[in-house]
Amino acid sequence: MIDRGILWLLGEASDFSALGRKFRGDNARLGWSDLIAVLAIIAAIALLFWFLKRTSSGIGRTRNRNSPRQLFKQLCRAHSLTAANGRLLRRLARSQGLAHPARVFVEPHRFDPQRLKPSMRKDESRLNELRGKLFASPPNRYDDETSTG
Repeated sequence: MIDRGILWLLGEASDFSALGRKFRGDNARLGWSDLIAVLAIIAAIALLFWFLKRTSSGIGRTRNRNSPRQLFKQLCRAHSLTAANGRLLRRLARSQGLAHPARVFVEPHRFDPQRLKPSMRKDESRLNELRGKLFASPPNRYDDETSTG
């Protein structure tokens, strides 16, 4: 039984030897169509790897990136600030030497007139308006309960 299987495999191997016939002698030429087909296959494989990498690592769905600039832009958008107000806040952060300009959204003391550099004093009224917009707190609904208690 084993001998018959080996003979069958050897017989099939002779059929496969004819496959290399086109790559010998005068037949060993590549035309433009062959080159284009190979390049298309390589591009398809590269595209497949790129797609699999993006979808498997989650980058395609959400970008988890530590970008102070993007955070600042998102905060400006969330607070519906105009481009001019965004530039003013960025200037405020830069004048105070902040590495992360988004800190002006969580640190109200950055707007204090005593902390403003001389270059920012001309915009003091606009900064006060922005401070009121960013840090205005709604009335505390528990005020009545705590005063009676």
